Formats: sequence, C-alpha cells, structure tokens
Amino acid sequence: MENNNGKRTHHIYECLSCLPEKMISVHGAKNLSEFLLHELANESVFNLEKAAYFVDNPDFNTLKGIAGYNKNERCTQYADIWNQPELFTDYMAKAKFNNIVRAVSRPSVKHNNANEASVVNELAEYLGLKDPKYYTWDMKHGNHGILVVEHSNTESEKELEEHVRRGACLLGFCPVR
Repeated sequence: MENNNGKRTHHIYECLSCLPEKMISVHGAKNLSEFLLHELANESVFNLEKAAYFVDNPDFNTLKGIAGYNKNERCTQYADIWNQPELFTDYMAKAKFNNIVRAVSRPSVKHNNANEASVVNELAEYLGLKDPKYYTWDMKHGNHGILVVEHSNTESEKELEEHVRRGACLLGFCPVR
C-alpha cells in the first residue's frame, strides 16, 4: 500500500505535468506568471501561504517583482482560472499582495554582487512573510528567477523543497512583464 507521502508526490507530479497544457491555453495572457504562481501555490499543489516571484536582470541592473500569491486573497470565485482568463486577470489586477510584489523594483542582486540571502530577507520582511524560504534558478537571457515563499504550517517543507524548486522553474517560461 502506498503511503501518504507517495500519494502526495504522485499528485504533485500529476499537477506539474498538466501545467504546460494549461499554460498554452492562455499563451497570449500578459500575466501568465500569475496564473502559474496561483496554480503552484494553491492547496492542491504546494499549499503555500504566500509566494512572491521576482526576476533579477543583471544586464539592466534590476530586480523586478513579477507576481504574488497570498492564500488569504486567492481567487476562489472561479472554478477554473484557466478557463476564465479574463476574469482571473481582472481579479489579480486588484489583488493587494500581487500589486505589492509587482511594485518591487530595486537594483539587481547579481549585477551588484549583493548577498542574496540578505536581499531575500529584506524582501520577505517587506512582504510580511514568516519564516521565508527561497528558491533560485537560472533563466534565459542571463536572468535569474527568485521565488520567496511562506510554507503552510500543515506541510513539511523538506518534503516539498525539491518539488517547489522544480515547479518554480516553470515560471521561467512565462513572459516577463
């Protein structure tokens, strides 16, 4: 008999494997990263309290907030955000936490050889994340993705760590706007 961790892992892989098809279904959306972050952070996948996605562009000396997710503000009005992209886009345009994240613009971590952990801690404090964890990955055009999260108390973050990192890399396929 499969244990709960095995079932949970299987469910996460199943959700992750469906994301490319969902992403293609809204390929023209200007806020694809919001769709993806909302999906990754929701209770059925990583069950995050908060998540903030940033892109560090050393060439332009910019660290820019791209999308934010707050469990208390999640979009529950629509059965499937992917089938109602206009409604979800309107909803996210008004989501307070998402707008706070999107307003972040500061000098690049990589360009300035700044201490990544210190910058992430400053961002997490600014965003009100408790016990933040972060994941980074290289992206095309020399950019770097940073996902700062607050895990739910009900999840073992060690069990999810590698899954979250892999899922976060999918954000690199979204246009940066």
